[in-house]
Amino acid sequence: MLRWRERWSTARALWSWLVRIGHEDPRVRRRGRVLVIVAASSIVALIPTMFALMAVLPDWWLSTTLITGLCLANAAMIALARAGHVTVSAVALLVLNFSATLAGVLAEGHASNAPIFLVSLVLIAGISLPTRALPFALVASFAATFCLPLVVGGRTEPVAYVELLALTTVVATFATLMAGVNNWVIDRSFAEAERLTAALQEANADLEDRVEQRTAALTAALSRSESLAGQLAELSARDPLTGLYNRRRLDEEFDRVASAAQEGECVSVVVADLDDFKRVNDTLGHHVGDVVLQRVAGALLTGSRASDVVARTGGEEFVLLMPDTRSEEAVACCERLRGVVAGLSFDDVAPGLRMTVSIGVATGGAGSAAAEMREMLVQQADEMLYAAKRSGKDRVLSCLWQAAPS
Repeated sequence: MLRWRERWSTARALWSWLVRIGHEDPRVRRRGRVLVIVAASSIVALIPTMFALMAVLPDWWLSTTLITGLCLANAAMIALARAGHVTVSAVALLVLNFSATLAGVLAEGHASNAPIFLVSLVLIAGISLPTRALPFALVASFAATFCLPLVVGGRTEPVAYVELLALTTVVATFATLMAGVNNWVIDRSFAEAERLTAALQEANADLEDRVEQRTAALTAALSRSESLAGQLAELSARDPLTGLYNRRRLDEEFDRVASAAQEGECVSVVVADLDDFKRVNDTLGHHVGDVVLQRVAGALLTGSRASDVVARTGGEEFVLLMPDTRSEEAVACCERLRGVVAGLSFDDVAPGLRMTVSIGVATGGAGSAAAEMREMLVQQADEMLYAAKRSGKDRVLSCLWQAAPS
């Protein structure tokens, strides 16, 4: 069963290839398919005829040569039609059939059967040529019917010559009418099909345009949504007053830095606290305190390195995370920041106001768990901060922390 299905599929593929006409006009393609079918049918009919003649005729070679030539001629017409040269193929088919009719008249010595074959030329012309060519095919059929008997001395036995002409006129005219109606109906059908196809293509183009517009709108909306989500995520990670990272984002960054730290690298944590900030809020008001916090935050952010993480963890306390930074580097950076804060001016909101900052620094080596490192470094940096406060404020103190071996 499977083998028969494979054979049927192969036959269908071969047939589809055979009737594929290389032309843009659907009417020409339709006539080309008809020509291919007629020529292929002729070949199919001629081959068994050739073998039959070989079996019964003593001089079979002449018939075989003739039939082989006809098969080759039909194959050439199939090739012409498939290449899109449908009119050339149709004319060749008509010439071939007329030649066969002429050969039959000469072989039989009379033209009594010629009108039957000549009428077939009108039918072939009707299905293979444009409608405007039908009158010429009809005139050619009349002329051939009138002239062919003259080739054999006017013999049309057993039919009278006048009756033969009358019969040919009626049959050929009817054939022409049928061929014309056939072409008109098919051309109308193709025109309607083209109209429907054009309408369908226009509808598909409109649908594709709408889908494209909708897709673009959805893509833009998705992009805006992703952008807003990113902005919200960023806002949720920042302190609303100063714009610095908050404690949650600081913890995330600490985990990232600790995980990326290579063996032998040092991580420094800086805790900075404004000196006597409560006095500013109590005596000058919270609006001045907010300005102080914003300007100090800006000084810390611009004065730190690009790799440092600067966060406000609450009140007047700030934390800096310095990846791959040894203690002396961290202290030098903090001394610079301390000087920058001390030089800030707030005369526009509180004339004569100056602020200082106390800083604690803790440095530890990579190799321990991120949570343990964060907890211990922040704790020791806090202790250094409090020691700086007790020592007179406006200073930087540091210590080293080494994780216990695992």
